[in-house]
Amino acid sequence: MRLPLPATLVASVLLLAGCVTEEPARTVPPGELPAPEVVVRAEGLPADFYDRALSESLAVIDGYLAESDVITSVAGVGSDRIQTWVTPAWYPMEQQGFIHYQETGERTVGKTMFEDSVVQVARLTPERTLDIAIYGCVDTTGVFVLAPDHVDPPEEVLSWHPGYEEFVGDETQWQVIEAFYSQEGVRWGDRRAIVFWLVGDSFDSLAIDSSSEWWGAHAC
Repeated sequence: MRLPLPATLVASVLLLAGCVTEEPARTVPPGELPAPEVVVRAEGLPADFYDRALSESLAVIDGYLAESDVITSVAGVGSDRIQTWVTPAWYPMEQQGFIHYQETGERTVGKTMFEDSVVQVARLTPERTLDIAIYGCVDTTGVFVLAPDHVDPPEEVLSWHPGYEEFVGDETQWQVIEAFYSQEGVRWGDRRAIVFWLVGDSFDSLAIDSSSEWWGAHAC
């Protein structure tokens, strides 16, 4: 009944709206990276550069995930709105992630979360543009994929979602939960470590340029 990680892994995933490449893109093992403060000192960057790289990148990632949830909640309609959060080069990959919803009429209910984030890389390129990699846990356990004729999850399902809650209700409530999950095609997500690469001419213009599953150790 469970779906791995929604529509980010094109071949096997269908909850998250965008696409994630199956192989890590531009990832560097954490042990090979200089400490953040070394990066700041070596490049003569402002003292708050590292902290701002994290906060500004998280704002973009959170906006991207929220927009993705909205688009998939209406079966992929208006997928061009994701352009606000991604680069023109990555936009075609995002569009591929919405095709399933547009073709099947499936929709999502719920909110995707990004947790336990870590800055992998934050630097100025020789061209004085920003290149930042953030990895963390994309949590879609609270996001359901529903067929066009399915109703929204009842309160009982939301209160005792098997992805993270133990059932403590009565028999009547359990029957409601069983009835919901007995519908053909009901699926929900899980937790996966994902690395997002962001680029921009400034912190105000950061956009997601790629994303992939993170294969290193992580809380997910």
